[in-house]
Order: sequence, then C-alpha cells, then structure tokens
Amino acid sequence: MNSDSSGLPADIGTDPGEGASQGQSAVPNRWGRTGEETPGGVAILEDGSINTERFSEGPDTELEVTWWNKRLVWKVRREPTGHRVVVARVTENIWRVHLMIAGTIIGLTVLGLVFLGGLPLLYGIVLGLVLALIGYGALAWEQRAGDETAGIEEIIEMDSVMWVGVRKKVRTDYLAYTKEGQTRRYDEAVAHARTLYARKYGDETGTVGKTYASGGKVLPVPKFQVPQRITDEFLDEASRLGPDEVAEKIKTLLLPARQEAYRRKLVARYRNDPARAETMGRGVLRCECAACQVQAECGIVPNLSGAEAARRRAVAAARQQADAEPADPATRLDQLRQAAAKLRRTGDQDGPDGDGESKEARKAREALAEAEALERRRADEQARQQEKDALRERREASRARIADAAAEAVQDAGERVPQARKKNKGQAAIIGAAAVVCLIVVGLVAAIVSTASSKETETPTIALPESSASTSTTTVPPAPPTNGEVVGVPIVFGPDDPGSQDGGAAAIAAYDHAYYVKRSGAEAVALYAPGARPEVSQAQNAIDANPMGTRHALVITPVVVGEEYDVLLKITWPDQPEQEFRQKFFTKYSDRKFYLLRQAQ
Repeated sequence: MNSDSSGLPADIGTDPGEGASQGQSAVPNRWGRTGEETPGGVAILEDGSINTERFSEGPDTELEVTWWNKRLVWKVRREPTGHRVVVARVTENIWRVHLMIAGTIIGLTVLGLVFLGGLPLLYGIVLGLVLALIGYGALAWEQRAGDETAGIEEIIEMDSVMWVGVRKKVRTDYLAYTKEGQTRRYDEAVAHARTLYARKYGDETGTVGKTYASGGKVLPVPKFQVPQRITDEFLDEASRLGPDEVAEKIKTLLLPARQEAYRRKLVARYRNDPARAETMGRGVLRCECAACQVQAECGIVPNLSGAEAARRRAVAAARQQADAEPADPATRLDQLRQAAAKLRRTGDQDGPDGDGESKEARKAREALAEAEALERRRADEQARQQEKDALRERREASRARIADAAAEAVQDAGERVPQARKKNKGQAAIIGAAAVVCLIVVGLVAAIVSTASSKETETPTIALPESSASTSTTTVPPAPPTNGEVVGVPIVFGPDDPGSQDGGAAAIAAYDHAYYVKRSGAEAVALYAPGARPEVSQAQNAIDANPMGTRHALVITPVVVGEEYDVLLKITWPDQPEQEFRQKFFTKYSDRKFYLLRQAQ
C-alpha cells in the first residue's frame, strides 16, 4: 500500500459506496437517529472501560501478532452507524506452551531415572506425580503473575475509515511478510499451481492419470513440482519480519500525532468532495468523526441514517471485491452472482432512478450477464473440444479391439472350454456357500425374535406398598403467570407507568422507568437477574448521557410470554422530535418475580 506525503495510507478516506449519492433531507434536526443507531456519549467512561451502549457491535479481533508465549491483539468495537470505532490493544498469554514444556521435562526426567538410573517403576510413577504437582503449582503462580500484567494496554478512538486504512496497510505490508503470512501465501500459490496442473493434465472430473492425449498422441503425465519462482517469492527470509518489528510498526501507525495527521488529510478530502461525506449518513448525537464535521460545515443533512449507509457501503465493498479478477473464471461468476443477490435484497429505493433498482444493482446485473455470456462461450468451446477428444479416443479404442479380436481368434478353442468349465464350477461353489450362510443367518434371527417375543409376554408385576407409592410422587414447579399477556398482542406503557415484576412486559417497563424517569442506575440494574447484572457505574454513566427532561413510551409485543419480547421504544429529547428504537428483551421468572436477562438492539 502506498502512502502520500502526510503519511496517510492511500485508501484512507475512500468510500466504496460513494457512487450512490443521496438527496437533501427537509428534516431540520440533522442529528436525527433511527432504528439501529444508538445515543451518543463519550467513548471511554470514567472507570476506563468502553461505552458499550454507543459502541455496541463487537468486539472483533482484526489484527494479531503472536509470539511463542503471548499474543498481542487489536480488538475493535463499532457504532451501528459505522462512523467511529474504538480499538483496544490487548495482551493475552499462551499457557499451553508452558504446560507442554513442563510435561515434556517431567516425562523425560522420570523415564531417565527408570530406564537409566534403575529406579523401580512404581517409585517412578510416584515421583512423576510429585513433580507434576510441583510443576502445576509453579505454573499457577506464573499464570497469576502474568495475568496481572496482561489485559487491555491501550484504547484508541478514531474514524472507522481511518482504521480500515491502517488495518489494510498492516495486513498487506507487515503481517503478509511474517513467517505465518509468507507460509499462508505460499500455500495459496501452491494450491493455485496444482489447480492449473489438474486443469491441463486431468480429465473432466479433475483426476490426473498416468497419461494424457495431446496432438493425437498419448504422452506420460509429468510429476507435479512447485515452481521455483513461487518458493523464491513467498519464502524469502531476507524480507521476513519478526513479531517484535510488526508490533512496533503497528504501534507507530496508531500514535496520536500520526492519527491527527490522518484526520487532517481525511477532513481535507471530505471538504474537496462533500458528497463523499454525505454518503456516510447521519452520525450519533454529537458525533466527532470527520464526515460529520464536514457535514456541519457545509450544512449537509444526509437523507440516510448511518446504519443504512453502513449496510450499503458493505454491499458496495462486496461488489468491488467481486470485480477483482480471480484466477478461475468460475470463481468470478460466483462472486458476481453473490454481489447481485445482495444488492437486490438491499432494495435501494432511494436511488435516483426511482424504478426500484439502484445503479449498483443495475451495474451488478449487467456485469453478471456479461460474465455469464463469457462463461457460456467458454463452456461451449470446452464441450466441442471434449467431443473431438472423445471421438478420437473411440476410434483408437475400436482399432485396438479389432486387433485384440484377431489375436484371440488364432488361439486353440479346446483350451478355452476347460477354463470355462472350471469357472462355472467355481461359481456354483460360491453360490452354494452363500446359500448356506444365508440359511444360518435366517435361523439365528428367527431364534432371537422368538426368544424376545416370549420374554415380552411374561411381564412380571411387583406389588408396592401404599406408603411407598404415595411417597414416590414428585412436585412440579408452578408455571410462571402470564399476567394477561398474549403472544403477538402489543401492550402500551406510558411515560409515567412505573411497571412491576409481575410480568415480563411489566418488568421491562419498570426498567425503562428507572432508566428515564428515576434516572437511577442502581434501580435499573436491580431488575436484571442475579448473574446477568451489568455494572451500576456503567449503567449510571449511560443514563447521565441522556439530558434531563427526556421522556419515553413503550409498545411491548410478547414473542414468547415470560421469555422474549419485541419492544418499540419512543424517546423525546428536549427540543427534538420523537425518535423510535427497535429492541429485543429476554426475561426470566424466578422466586415469583420476573427479571431481565439481556437486551439487544
């Protein structure tokens, strides 16, 4: 990947979906949110943890550097709008290597004492157990001390477009030249070379025999050998990078000064092309990304929500990947079909054509039609060539059969008659033996069936005393109350409804009452089931992110009464129109009360 003078990777600031321009919205509130988008707020809370209410997608491990005893990973959490991400650098210790080394040392020590030192086997087993306990204690102490230094080392917040550029640069320029990366690319190149080898010397099924036909001749198939240029290109030790070098290069890319330079470059690109910033869609409340900054400067109000814009960019990225010319034309055809199907499912109804089909879908359909026509022509040519080869093989086989028949005609007929008689005798013997075996098997099956049927008719009875029969009854736990809930029938809760724990829907209403009306993180967390409760401080920080005077209303539809509910949350922030959010809650009935288990956007 190339870099410009500012040090910004060349693909930072590019948007695969920038071709789909969006119109201006007449809504005066440019921070309006819909559907999957979450409220804004700080990325890192006061206790140093990540605001998972805002960055609700992830974490996903997207970069990884491995040593023999530890692993350094970069885990990413995203907003549903796709504007900002938080990247956490985490150190994880690998203890299985320590266990393997310790076990090997103990095993070799015990074997040496038994076979070379003359130690009795029983004493050797006891000694091995003692050494294993000592080694386990030492490893436990080492693991406890190591885990104290492991964990999250750094949390960085940045634009998602910037992170995509950093990640691509690391994967193509750094990780691809580690030992694991070189081995992986070498295996891929060898697999591709084998595919070309099988296509050249194999039959229709890809099976390679000992000979192949070429130019009317039958030639021996050469043995497959890995081309030397593949070994020289992908296993070059001079260009190999160690894990320490890769880790330092990644840390350098994520330095604050370097990130600030990336952001200035990205803002400049958005200012030169505001339509690119518009395609990012609306961000969360008080979003700090470069796209929202330029949108505010230019007075742009995107028509799309950030979540919908993120989905469209993902579809456009899939189409862009499908446009990359693969080694196998059939693979390209499959990629185009998948991209066209995704675009048709997306249904770009806001496209400029207004006919229900977007430009991306039309382009994908045209590219798919062109690729299918090319594939049909290639298949027709291959079929014609196969017919010519088959006709040539049939002619050669016919000549060979005529020659064999002439050679067999000169043989003595008297020699063939005894052979046929012996063959018939052998076949008769085989048939007789098979019949005897079948009779034996049938007899055994009949005996087993008759024995089983006789046992079934003799069903013994055991008389139990009345006291034991009465004490054998088990108590069945009572079913949870429905509280008048019916599957599919929505229940409406107003802004002043306090809710209760008498039903699943009422428990959800009580949680939102504590969240938006009482503004108490402790009361909201208390409505979660024991073992599923989040931190009170984290919940309080999320509550404080909503301004005073926020009002809410709920429409709760039971999916499974007492267990699963679809929730439509209506929120009205001060001086803003009402916004709607789709949620899903899971509840549990315990100790005559309903508790929350978890929720999902």
